[in-house]
Amino acid sequence: MNYSKLFMPLLLPVLLSSLVLAQQSPKRANGEALRLGQRSTAQRQHKILLDEEKMLKIAGQIAPDILQSTVRIVSGQKNVALGTIVSSQGHILTKFGSLKKGVKVVIENVEYEAQLIGVHRRTDLAMLKIDSSDLRPIKLTHVEKPGQGNWLISIGSGKEPAAMGVLSGQPEKRTATLGVMLDSSNPREDKGQGVSINRVLNGSPAKHADLLVNDIIRSIDGVKVKSVGELANLIQNNGPYDQVELSIVRGSEQLTIPVVLAERYSPTATIHRRLFFEHAFAHDSKLLPNQCGGPVVNLNGQIVGINVLAPTALRRPGRIPLPDKSNANLALAVPIDQVIPIIESLKSGKLAPDETNRTRIDFLVREATEIGEALNGLKEIERQLEDSVGESQELAKRLREQIRSLESARQKSRLFQRKLRLIEGELERLRSGF
Repeated sequence: MNYSKLFMPLLLPVLLSSLVLAQQSPKRANGEALRLGQRSTAQRQHKILLDEEKMLKIAGQIAPDILQSTVRIVSGQKNVALGTIVSSQGHILTKFGSLKKGVKVVIENVEYEAQLIGVHRRTDLAMLKIDSSDLRPIKLTHVEKPGQGNWLISIGSGKEPAAMGVLSGQPEKRTATLGVMLDSSNPREDKGQGVSINRVLNGSPAKHADLLVNDIIRSIDGVKVKSVGELANLIQNNGPYDQVELSIVRGSEQLTIPVVLAERYSPTATIHRRLFFEHAFAHDSKLLPNQCGGPVVNLNGQIVGINVLAPTALRRPGRIPLPDKSNANLALAVPIDQVIPIIESLKSGKLAPDETNRTRIDFLVREATEIGEALNGLKEIERQLEDSVGESQELAKRLREQIRSLESARQKSRLFQRKLRLIEGELERLRSGF
């Protein structure tokens, strides 16, 4: 029996706690150095790094099989990501955002040409296919999502893990929107026959899909809509940029309309909610960008997720890290419960790059068209305002001239009145004989 593997989950937390205690505050560390004559700060930091390396070596004994199922993704001579073998037939799961043209998969120093066969944009995961039929895939099992404060190990492509860290929190969930106001007082809702559109918001997915006021939404992707609440829940079951099919009643017509959902904007949303992933969990591992795409395991050696984003400070060296509350200084991983169904969709061809790209391109073209129309409208308003300002400036110039003329006339009037009084006074004196 392999006793080291059996007792490792029990011993590793104790060793990790010792490492954390070693990374104590400078004030306390300096006090101990002065009192006990220990090494300098630089020496202590070097010792901590050595301790971390030792921890990684020990952690590598927890999941040796998973280490063997983690591969390198390269472009040219550069490592761009890690990949996770998910089938013996050559399917490699990796991070989509790191891929470039001509990527290859390196397994035990052998390079394989890779074909991109699937993309899942909401999680930034992709599926590569190589010509091989004797690979060692990971075991895909549903595992409870780790709790905050739990230690996690990020698997690398060598003999040791890439990094270790603690689960830190959850980014806010990105939510989808259709872009309509609904009439909850419609009698059809009372009868469970759908909900009526009361208003279509400008620039919304509903506007792009030509939905109209008074359209009755009967179902979404074949699921009947009986109330406003049910419609909201069905929309939230999808993510931004997902396409859904609406069954609507317009007058006497029954129509099926495809709609690409948009992201609901929130001014309080974090950077990762607005730009990246939903459902991902955050951990403080010092993960490099080319170490994304590999598995994350707990201290029991179970895969709990796939890394999809490195911390900001490591993605952009030299940049000032963002505040911790934004989760931008943390690595992100997609939970395994989310990954398992995505893997099957990626392998099946349902998420082929051409199809997902076409949906995304159609949405972006509609967005660009809408923005272009808005810009043209704004330019016309700007031109009208410039003409109005020009006219107003000309009018203001004429008014200033008229005001100056009026003031001059008033001054002359006051002068003439004084002269007139002088003349009247002199005439009166002359007539009286003085």
